[in-house]
Parts: sequence; C-alpha cells; structure tokens
Amino acid sequence: MFAPFLDAANARLDALLDARGIAAAIIVYHKPPESTPIPSPVSQAVAWHLESVLHVTTDTLTVTDAYSCSGLEGPWQGIVHSSHPPAGQGDPASDLRHQVDWTFGRDGLAAVAIAPHSDTIFGVRHTIQYRVTLRLIKTPEPRIVVSHLVGQEDGGAFVSLDGRFDALGVPTPVTPETKGSCP
Repeated sequence: MFAPFLDAANARLDALLDARGIAAAIIVYHKPPESTPIPSPVSQAVAWHLESVLHVTTDTLTVTDAYSCSGLEGPWQGIVHSSHPPAGQGDPASDLRHQVDWTFGRDGLAAVAIAPHSDTIFGVRHTIQYRVTLRLIKTPEPRIVVSHLVGQEDGGAFVSLDGRFDALGVPTPVTPETKGSCP
C-alpha cells in the first residue's frame, strides 16, 4: 500500500544524489613558504679563551682556556693560569695552573670554584680561593660573560672582586675547538 509513495520518494532522492552536469572547476594551489632553517645550538666541540687582570695586592694575569666536547651546554673543562710578579722583596713570583670544570644550568649560569691555593704576599703565606659566576649567551653568536667574582683569603668571608676584574661583564666569544682536546 505504501509502495507507490516509497518509490516516488526514492526516485526524488536518487535524482538529488545523482546530479549530473558540466562545469569548470578552478583549483588554486599555494606553494608553502620555504622554511627558514633555525640555527641549532652549537653541538660540536667548542672552546673559550679569556685573558684578564685581577687588580688586588699585586696585578694577577689570568688566562683561561676551556673547552666542551659536546657543545655549549655540555660539560666544560679547562685550565685557569694565574701569574703575578713578587709582591714584596723575597716573595716568589706566582705561576699557578688551576683545573676548572662546570656545566651551564637551564638559566645559562654556571658557578665555577677555583680550588684553594697558597701564595706568599709580603712575606706572609696565604690560602686563597676564588668563585666565578659565568653566564652563557647563545644568540646571535655564542659568548660567555664573567658576571661575578668573589675571593676568600685564609678561610675568611668571601668578598666581591667584581670591581677589580678587567673582564667582568665583557662577552667573550666561544669558538670551534681546534686544539684537538676532544676525541
């Protein structure tokens, strides 16, 4: 009884679904922009060289040579070579090498302790220790800045030596490590 109605409804539905015709279609193709390579952080062996003078009782020349075999954020190791002429008559000249190691934190800072060493100044033997705060700057070109320096003598309080250190706040470039220190 409902067959004629259902057949008519199906015929109309088929007509809607089976629409035929001829037309032109325009497809607009946009070429995606070429990606600009983002410079990745240096992942190869890098080195850092710093020469500076610490003006204390005697002017101490410090030369730091450090390197990281796994890039800027990897562990660093190096030598701080410090030397000064005799402070007084009869004092020996100082010529010391200190092993240093550090790794920059997520904040780009590293605290570096230079092991205590003995020095004779005006005939008195002293035990001296330094602590240095380094800051890593990655862009636009990698650099390291000495942002803070404190010193301690004979177990006393650490005092700021910021105003006496020539290289404080000076961004010093990080370069590819070329001395063959890394395997």
